[in-house]
Amino acid sequence: MTCCERWEDIPATIADAQREWLEAVTENITPPDPDEEEFDDEGEYQGEFKGALNYYMSLDYNIVVIRKGLNCYRVALREIPKVSAFGPTPEAAVEMLRRAKENWLLDAFEEGIPIPLPQQDGSKVINISFN
Repeated sequence: MTCCERWEDIPATIADAQREWLEAVTENITPPDPDEEEFDDEGEYQGEFKGALNYYMSLDYNIVVIRKGLNCYRVALREIPKVSAFGPTPEAAVEMLRRAKENWLLDAFEEGIPIPLPQQDGSKVINISFN
């Protein structure tokens, strides 16, 4: 025996199951506490790591730029290989990289991951590769 005796009952059974699932999932949802929000209305981080985040974001890390195609650029931080981004232009890719760097730093602070400092010899290094 199946869940439905007739084919006509299947849509109603699926709809019932979806409704029951939605009720079960949303039953215990509570809205976020506004006092615990870590970002302001402009999306700027305001949490406990704000000072450290501002410090590391102000450092000039070495950026590697690789052209992957006609309208595709990959950028990465040489000292933090896990931080990379893509974009249709170098400028867009670097903006996405800034966001990726910020997110990675916040994760690193929370997880206690060591954060490398930029390696510099007095000038900013940007490696560019055109494939």
